[in-house]
Amino acid sequence: MPEKLDRALLDAADRDVREAERRRKQQAALVAQLAEQGADEEILLLVRRLLLEIERTITIAHAHRSVLRSLIERE
Repeated sequence: MPEKLDRALLDAADRDVREAERRRKQQAALVAQLAEQGADEEILLLVRRLLLEIERTITIAHAHRSVLRSLIERE
């Protein structure tokens, strides 16, 4: 791959990871607010499941970035 394209792909992957991590922070803060306000346990359980899905998304973003780096370094 041309070096310019390599850099663009890695930059995009880095942005995706940063955005996913930013969203995780926001969602965790919202869960904390719900807990402080005495939200129903069933709602908190659903929200925690949502946070697990966000974690999975972040894991995928990290893996995507790692694969791109590996492919680029092989060249």
